[in-house]
Amino acid sequence: MTHLPRGGDETALPAIGAILEALPPGLAVDVFVEIPEDADVQIIQSKADVEITWLPRNGREVGTATGLAEAVMTANLPEDKSEVWFAAEASAVRTTRRYFQLDRGMPSERLTMSGYWKKGEPDFRDR
Repeated sequence: MTHLPRGGDETALPAIGAILEALPPGLAVDVFVEIPEDADVQIIQSKADVEITWLPRNGREVGTATGLAEAVMTANLPEDKSEVWFAAEASAVRTTRRYFQLDRGMPSERLTMSGYWKKGEPDFRDR
């Protein structure tokens, strides 16, 4: 079974929802989503075997929590078939990308990562 970890903050929820809804049966997907509060949990339908872990900030300032990046980096990944998708605050994405490339030795073609925004920069563009 192919394993596809996914992660993002609330800015990535529309993309995460679209990805999960389009996945076929036979895929194991662990999803980690940072949200503002417990009340922001959503129901997302998928034919894949999806396990969503909601990570509410519950009052902590956006862009300051590290739980999302840590959850994605510690996900159970079979090395030969895994692909990682991650979108969030740019510094969390950069840290996560480096971890998978340097510490886990994953090739960049199996990593889809995007900084959707950057703390303190109102007009951020990911490179």
